[in-house]
Amino acid sequence: MTTPGASIGDRLPRYRAGFLARNAVLNLAGQLAPAGAAIVALPLLARSYQLDVLGLLTMAWALLGYFTLLDLGLGRALTQRVASRLGAGDPEGVPLLVWTTSVLLGLVGLAGATLLLAGADWIVSSALRVPAHLIVEARLATRVLAIGLPFVTVASGLRGLLEAHQRFDLVNLVRLPASALMYLGPAVVLPFSHSLVPAVAVLVGVRVAACLAYGWFAMRVEPGTIQSIGQIPGAWRELMGTGAWLTMANLASTALGVLDRVVIGAIVPVAAVAYYATPQEVVTKALVIPAALSAVMFPVFSAELENDSPRLDDYFRRSVRYTFLLLFPVTLVVAGLAREILTVWLGPGFAARGTTAMQWFSLGVFVNGLALTPSAYLQARGAAAAVAVLQVVEVPLFVAALAAATARHGLEGAAAVWCLRATADLWCLLGLVRWKTFRPLLRPWRGLVVCLFVALAFLAVGSTGSLAVRLLVLLALLTLSGIIALRMVDLVERDVMTAAWNKFRHGPGA
Repeated sequence: MTTPGASIGDRLPRYRAGFLARNAVLNLAGQLAPAGAAIVALPLLARSYQLDVLGLLTMAWALLGYFTLLDLGLGRALTQRVASRLGAGDPEGVPLLVWTTSVLLGLVGLAGATLLLAGADWIVSSALRVPAHLIVEARLATRVLAIGLPFVTVASGLRGLLEAHQRFDLVNLVRLPASALMYLGPAVVLPFSHSLVPAVAVLVGVRVAACLAYGWFAMRVEPGTIQSIGQIPGAWRELMGTGAWLTMANLASTALGVLDRVVIGAIVPVAAVAYYATPQEVVTKALVIPAALSAVMFPVFSAELENDSPRLDDYFRRSVRYTFLLLFPVTLVVAGLAREILTVWLGPGFAARGTTAMQWFSLGVFVNGLALTPSAYLQARGAAAAVAVLQVVEVPLFVAALAAATARHGLEGAAAVWCLRATADLWCLLGLVRWKTFRPLLRPWRGLVVCLFVALAFLAVGSTGSLAVRLLVLLALLTLSGIIALRMVDLVERDVMTAAWNKFRHGPGA
């Protein structure tokens, strides 16, 4: 898992840059798989299923996604605990941690499944406006979904164990086909049935198979887990404590992602919300890039923090730097070409009202992506409570500022507040990192210079008129950022890049 660098001595970090980059790429592929599958499958599903059936199927997709929130943060808590023990060279207690987490997640899943089974009639008959001819079918589909819930919760813990071991190859060996089959699966059953129940059964079957596959790989990575089965679960209090704070942070983050549209819809006509929500949905998809990297770095931070490793500061800076280098060009191009993107995609009328919002979202997503690294660092350090409290405090402040800005400046004001909240969140998280470590992990003067450069760059591409001029400005800014990136590369990274280039030129045997 952690091979020391023999070629360039002590300067090479414990985790090779290429190893971490490979894991991040695997994560990114696993997260992009559903989008590719959806592009292929959705047109076929839309033509084949009745509109009511398709609507219920989309709700089944959403419910299976929200089921992952029911793990109470235990999957990520297990990753943090196991990685810490592995970093300290104390793997003996890991099997019992895995068994304890699996038991807790299984109980949570069973409790949720019981509630869903008991409430299936009420959900279908009262909570949802299901057509009369689909009530029986929707009720049965809801019960099938309930069967899959324990497998979804248990799978999050097993995946957390694999991530702690940096086995993202195994994680994505399961996640990539499983996530793709969430869309392709219902299409496969179309030659046999156009009913809702078989489609939902396929979705649940995919989740059950994924859980079993995670379990198989977990037993191979941590064989002692088999011997721990049946033992009295231990360390559940520390797992539940960490998990509770992580859950609070997840719920606050979810609230921040939903409440803005509710608040805006209460102030402006509901139809106008589309000019805010549509560009937001598009631009925020870029967050899969820093999310893939932060998921890899979280167990690294957890392992290195246990011994207060001198490599830790280096990992933190690299994570922020790589996030910047990967996300800045994407978001800057989107901001610069926002009008053209919306015009081609949704028409000139939509572009006229949604361009400014899309530009604000581009800057906000870039800042939000940078914030994932200090958030993961703090949670790995055992400061999940600080992150959770910060995000809970942000919710009412954001809602109040959003309401005021929307009433005064419309959708553009709302998008600006969204961006400013992301910026405030980043600076608060960096402040918490400094408070916890008693030292700045990022050089303040360099941070101010970068902030000024980013602000001027987005201002330049957002305020320039003609497309030709904007393209020239984008080219100049991207070239300048590339030069800055090369100046920021240290000796270790240059050695890694040189080795990769030589392998590319001369083949793997070079």
